Amino acid sequence: MQTAAGDGEKSVRIGDAQRRREIRAGLALLYLLNCLLNLSRLNFWHEIGGNEKVVKAKMKEEKRLN
Repeated sequence: MQTAAGDGEKSVRIGDAQRRREIRAGLALLYLLNCLLNLSRLNFWHEIGGNEKVVKAKMKEEKRLN
């Protein structure tokens, strides 16, 4: 049988482990959200570059027709 102090120590250790798991889960979620944000930004810049190329092509086509 353990003493009250021993039980308290054990529950504190369990609480610390639980808190560490929650922190790790939170950090993993932040990492995934950051990855998604970076991908969306890359896609955004790619679309802008793509649109710029389309605009230039249309301008060349208009000049050629005129």
